[in-house]
Amino acid sequence: MRLVFFILIIFWAISPHLAHSEGEESKSYGGAQEFEGFYIQGYGAEGEKTWDVKGDTAQILGNTIEIFKVDGNQYGSQLMNLKAQKGKVDRVTGNIHLETDVVMTSQDGGQFTTDFIDWKRSEDLVLTSAPVFLNHEQRGMKANGIGLWAKPGTKFARIEKDVTIKVRSEPANPHSSIVTITSNGPFEIFQDQNKARMTKNVVAVHEERTLTADQMDIYFDPKIKALKEIVCSGNVLILQGGSSTQSEKAIYTAATDKLELVGSPKLIMVDDGKMGMGDGLGMGDSTKN
Repeated sequence: MRLVFFILIIFWAISPHLAHSEGEESKSYGGAQEFEGFYIQGYGAEGEKTWDVKGDTAQILGNTIEIFKVDGNQYGSQLMNLKAQKGKVDRVTGNIHLETDVVMTSQDGGQFTTDFIDWKRSEDLVLTSAPVFLNHEQRGMKANGIGLWAKPGTKFARIEKDVTIKVRSEPANPHSSIVTITSNGPFEIFQDQNKARMTKNVVAVHEERTLTADQMDIYFDPKIKALKEIVCSGNVLILQGGSSTQSEKAIYTAATDKLELVGSPKLIMVDDGKMGMGDGLGMGDSTKN
């Protein structure tokens, strides 16, 4: 017979509003109460559902609820889903720790995978210090690095360090050329601006071309879901075919595969010894003062 349990201690500690748990069976093992078909949810001040967490089974012992095969959701301005093999709910703080095969999927289709995550619901904060992998098929982008700090409600995420991203110029075309960008980090994602930013020793490689800069802002076209442009700033250096060019700023446009140099570009070396702006760059020869 299916039983429904209203656990008052969860009501007190996890949410100031209604939260409940239900299960098919309740058993006790060494002081721990175990539920099958476990489910809890929380509500906002206006009675709207703000989050929920379910699992195949759960054990309640002291101030900890341990859940297995976790599937959780955050609602509001940004929908987010979190899945993991195991999770622990702190009944005092309401925070949730997830571990083993953790997958976080955002409303726009971006998917992070990692070994463990801490979900601080009251702060709209998801974070980990573990290696993180991002796959965003709709934008033709993959990324990996160490550590994640994200606020889903504000549509912002940051991979902390040792970042590598790979972006297709045409996401719908699996054979389109790849732009690979690395940096010491961080790598910041501004979802509502269709923008990402990389800082500290940033290096972009596209076919035979290499760009380095202090910072690169990466823009996506939301209509065609493709890379739009990369804006490089601070100590910009372009390398190709034996040529080395310095510039204050450079703007790479994916649609035309052209690079615009802004400021006072300085050509350092060309293969055949001839001096001339744009010779051998192959990424466009546009300059602007």
